[in-house]
Parts: sequence; C-alpha cells; structure tokens
Amino acid sequence: MKKLSTLKTMLAAALLAVGVGNVWADEQPTPVYFNDFSSTDGLTVVGNGIFEDDADARFGKVFHNDPTLTKAIRTNYLQLPADVLSHSTETKEMTIGFWVNVKNAADYWFTPIFTAYGAAPANNANTWPMFVCQSRGLLQVNCAGWCNFTAAQNDKAENYEGTFWLDDKAWHYYTATLTATKAVVYVDGEVLNSWTVSGEGDGNVIAGLFSNGADLKYICLGGNQAWDWNDLDPAYAFDDFAVYDKALTAEQIKAVIADKLAVPADATFDFENNPQNWPVTTVVYGDEFDAAAVTTLTVSDVVLTSVQNAFYANVIYKNGDAAPAFRVFKGNDFKLTAPEGKAIVKVEVTMAAGQTFDFTADNGAIADGVWTGNAAEVTFSTTATRLIAKLAVTLADENDETIKPAKVDVEVTDIAAFNAIEDGKIAKLTLVNARVNGVKSGDYYVEDATGATVIKGVELTAATALNGYIIGTKATNNGIDYINDPAVAVEYQLSATDASTFEATATTLVGTVMSGSEAAAQANYGRLITLENVSISGSGQNKTLTDAEGKTLDIKARDYMSVLPADYVWPEKASKITGVVIYYMTGWFLMPISADAIVAAGTQRVAEFDFLNNNMDMSKKMMSLLVSSTLQRCQLVTISMLVRTNFKSFRVVRFASQLLRDKQSPR
Repeated sequence: MKKLSTLKTMLAAALLAVGVGNVWADEQPTPVYFNDFSSTDGLTVVGNGIFEDDADARFGKVFHNDPTLTKAIRTNYLQLPADVLSHSTETKEMTIGFWVNVKNAADYWFTPIFTAYGAAPANNANTWPMFVCQSRGLLQVNCAGWCNFTAAQNDKAENYEGTFWLDDKAWHYYTATLTATKAVVYVDGEVLNSWTVSGEGDGNVIAGLFSNGADLKYICLGGNQAWDWNDLDPAYAFDDFAVYDKALTAEQIKAVIADKLAVPADATFDFENNPQNWPVTTVVYGDEFDAAAVTTLTVSDVVLTSVQNAFYANVIYKNGDAAPAFRVFKGNDFKLTAPEGKAIVKVEVTMAAGQTFDFTADNGAIADGVWTGNAAEVTFSTTATRLIAKLAVTLADENDETIKPAKVDVEVTDIAAFNAIEDGKIAKLTLVNARVNGVKSGDYYVEDATGATVIKGVELTAATALNGYIIGTKATNNGIDYINDPAVAVEYQLSATDASTFEATATTLVGTVMSGSEAAAQANYGRLITLENVSISGSGQNKTLTDAEGKTLDIKARDYMSVLPADYVWPEKASKITGVVIYYMTGWFLMPISADAIVAAGTQRVAEFDFLNNNMDMSKKMMSLLVSSTLQRCQLVTISMLVRTNFKSFRVVRFASQLLRDKQSPR
C-alpha cells in the first residue's frame, strides 16, 4: 500500500476543486467533493494503481487501476477521503458521478465500480454498513436499513444487467442518484436502471445512506467487492470523481458531460487579460490612439487582421476602471485566418460588459455570439462600435468542404492586361476610373481606358465610374466569371480596404466613334461605341445595319438590355447609335444604352447661349422667356448648369439646344 499526502476535500464554496469549468454554473448543483486527480492529496492507492496522463487531452491526469492486469480480488483500488459520503444529512439526496474507461480490463462483468464500507476488508471479506455500485448497472445499500434494488422494484419491472456500455474502450460518464424513495443509474446521461421504493421496511430503505453516511469511512473507487464474493478488481481508468448532496437530473448530468467533452479553443484572443501585452489605449483619438491601432494579432498561429473601412481604426481600448477590450469601430471589420492546413470551425465571441453582440460574418452561421462553419478564414462586420472581451477560436483539419479564399494567380492593373491572361486564371484586377456601360441579365459591361470586360455576380449600376479592385476568374469572351462554389469561394472586392462593394460614382456615357467593321471585333467586347449614319432594317428583334454606301455591317442592333419602351419604333435611319458591343450566339450585336442613344437622321442646327463668358446677368423672367421660346423649336434641350446667384436672379452658365429642322415649330 502506498500512502499519499493529506486529505483533499474540495468544497466548491472554498473553490478548491481542480480543473472546474462551467459545470459549476449557477444552474448546476455544486459538488461537495470533486477530484480530477491533478492532485493526489487525501488519496491512497491500494495495490498497483497509478496516476497517468490520458491520450485524450480533455481528461489529462487520470487514475488507472491495476494497469498490469493482475486480476486480483480486493487488492487494487483507490481509497478516497473518509468523509466523502457524509454531506447529505440535511438534503437527504446524493449523486455520485465519475468518468470511466475500461482500458485493458478483462473479465469485468461482475466487477464493482464503486464501494463504501465502515472499515477495510478483514480476512479478505467485507461486511455492512456498505454501499456498492456494480459495473453491470446494479446497486446495493445496507446502511441503517437495506435495499437490494430488485427487478420488482425497477420502474420497468426488470433490471438491466450488462457491461456492454464499457466494451468500446471509450470514456463514459457513470452516475448514480439517490433519494429516500428513488435510485437511478445513468450512463452518459441516459437511464440504465431506475427503481422506486416505499422508503420503509426491509428491502426498501435508502435513507440510511444519508443519515448515517458518515459511517461509511472506507470508500473505494474501482474495486474491493462486497462480502466475500470473488469478483476481480477492475483495471479501469477513472477521472473527475464527484459527490453531490443533490440528486442531479438527466439534464444536469448531460451538462457535466458536455462541459468535459467540449473541444477546447485552439487560440484565445484574451483582450481582457492581455497576456501578450498588446498595445492598449485609454483615449479615442490622438497620437496614443493611432499608435495602438490594431493591424494584425497572432495567437497559436491564428491571425486576426483588423480591416479599417471607417475613419477610426480598431484598437484595444481601456475605459477607466473597465478591463481592456477590442474596440471594433462601426463600419470596420476584423478577419480571422487559420494556419496552413487548418480550418476555423468555431468562434466564441465574449462581449465586454454591457455590450450587445450584433456582428455578421461573410460565411458560416452565427447564433448567440457563436460562429460555426468550416472556413480557412472568416470576416466579421458590425454597423455599430462594439467592445469584445475575448475571442476563442476552434480549429480542425481542413477538408473538401472547407471554404477557402481565392488564390490569386496574377495581378493586373487594367482591363487590357486582364483580357490578355489565360482563361481559368484567378486574377486581381485593379480598376481606375472604369465605367459601367450597361447591364444585361446580371452581366455588367465595364470599360476603362485600355479595354472592356464583363463582370458577373455583383450588382452594379449603369453609368457609374468604378475605382478599386476585383478578384475573379478569367473566363471566355473577356468576361470575369465568379465561382459560387463554397469550396473555392472566389470573392469580389473593389476597394483597397477590403470592402465588399465597388466605390462607384455617377458618370456620363460617351461612346467611341468607329465603323461597323471596326466594332465587330473581340477587342471591343463590352465597349461603348457609337456608329454614325446607318440605315436600320428588319421586322424582328435583330436589326440589320447598313452604312451610307449601302454595305451591310458585320454587327447588328438589338435591345438586349431592355432599355427601349414597349411601343418604341426604330427609325429607318440614324445619325448615330451608341451602345455596348456583345457577341451573342453566332454574331456581334450593338445594345443601345437608351432610346435617346438612337438619334434619328436629320439636318441639325445647334443653338448655344454662353452667358458666363460674357458676364451677363439676366432676370428670372428673361431667362424663362428665352428657355420657353427655345423649347418650342427643339427636339432636345441640354442645360449644363444653372447657378443661383441670389434670390432675385439666376445666372445661366451654359445653355445649349439641338435644333432639328423637321421638329421646328411652324411659328
């Protein structure tokens, strides 16, 4: 017998329990004794049992009884402190719970799993008072009254007897709960046996276990069978032995199990305690604030990247006596990236006191401050400034379902260079003052000073200028095609700050003038061009175009963008047509960008009034008369700018009208 040091009675009120997690939350009863075997105080190893580190890190140090498999009787077990069962005098309830793993045990059908007596065995036998829990799911109490928990007393009218629950050599949680009239044995939170007794008379008394529990001083985990029965001491491993002065419910038992089996976080960004000593600011602007701006933080190879979209950066901020917290400014993001070969599967966000969780993520699912998914990286966004106390990140090996960011094969700085790369390549295309020429069925025709392409998978507006960048796959017809397969997750982005939208501003669409033969070319796909002096024919949707010399052009016209009114009548001749060049089915087409972009043929006169250069001020009445007179004679009037100079007069900066002979008023 090897005697270990002094008694360890870990009363939760004194917080002496080792390795306690949220099992001891307010809704959970507090154990009157708990030992996870990280300390051996108060324990006595009888026989050849050892304390060892389990292969499963969640269990850590465990007690392994008879690891050499001697198959002895009443020889190998762990003796617990003498007062372990003495705490239920007032509550008259008790729960015993612990983890057990069969390990290398053999012949364990009749072995005891837990026993308690008034004294050590004498002459290789035990007597009463006694309390025994058998591996096969049965109980026996003989302490100021007795109960054998017979089949007749079982709530199902028969006793389950078996050790099959141990055979898989995995960890299982065994629990026995007792009241004066009820006893239940659970395995992994599920009922194995349940008995109801009267509580009075021979064979029906459990309550002596509470009133006289202190008489049970020789308490054994894993052996020391009752009476003189010749059943082996089991070579099991044990962990987290606990005694409660309450009868735990199935839900409470399952909470204990869930706490133990929860996958620990692989990386915790603990902003409150800041063990990494990251810069902390106590101000919200100025040099100290700027110096504390978070760019990247790394914990256990998990990288947090701060994304600044707004005016203020994200910082670790301490406000007065409050603990530090990660301050994510409204409009900003932060991104978590897993190490190579790993995927983020869970992120638990703990908000600072008084803070509301309202973050969104670019993939996965979020509920109650917990993100779950399977991604190499995940970006969190908020529309309100928030303070985060802690981020706990759980990883797993990446697999075929892992969402991965686009891998950029090539970076180009204009559309012409993009059009020249090989199809199928993932490119980062930077746009500078590019222009959205038109929209057709989710295809966005974009042009810069070097060429044109098609962007798909993102909503844009015609006649806007674009600045920023986009990541996507080079596709046929100079189109940039997005991959929506979550395993690839190509993303579109058009701002240097990783924002998920383009920086777009309104612009004027002006087409490049060219001939029909020039227009029908691959290099013009998506470009905005203008054809001049063409004849238009054809009764269907496809309109044949002929030049001034009667030659049929290699490009047709069609309202693919549906910009023309339903009752629109195409003119027989047009002085100009402005539209976007596409290739559809087997030919080239020009898609008009509006009805006004098709100008019917006719002799034009332009009346232009430029009062600004002549420094002419005119009254509101005079201006009204001039405009009214001109409108009577114009098909199209364009007023470039009106500037109000005071309450009584306006200045016409520039006024121009296009006068068509066949639209003039007879007056």
